[in-house]
Amino acid sequence: MSETKIVASIDEMFSGPCKRRYKEIGPTPVGQQCFRIQSLTEGELSKHQSASIGKEGFIPSKAEQANRLLIAKCLVDQDGNRILADSQSAKLSQLDAADSTYLYDEISKHVGLKRDDIGDLAKNSSETAADCCCTE
Repeated sequence: MSETKIVASIDEMFSGPCKRRYKEIGPTPVGQQCFRIQSLTEGELSKHQSASIGKEGFIPSKAEQANRLLIAKCLVDQDGNRILADSQSAKLSQLDAADSTYLYDEISKHVGLKRDDIGDLAKNSSETAADCCCTE
């Protein structure tokens, strides 16, 4: 059995540029379509997560758009090029809900995002906004 090497320095941790991971998924339950998805860097995922939070805390309408944006950011063609721009993500609202839920769930797993993380993020941001006593 081979031994796992423990990372001992930041140089070992970042031995080169981040390499995207790709995965083929599908078919979707209703449309029976297959897709290719890409991974995100930690920075890209953090930026995405913050998209559903405003200064006043968790905003449901931003969360809805954030789900579509995540799908748009991760759907790619065979060459790794995105097939939807952020500005086109609203079109995803026209998909059958079973298909969009399937895409979101598969993409979330691939990028390391858990539904519990989103719930915790919403809860924490709401508490922070409610506890804030600062005035501008």
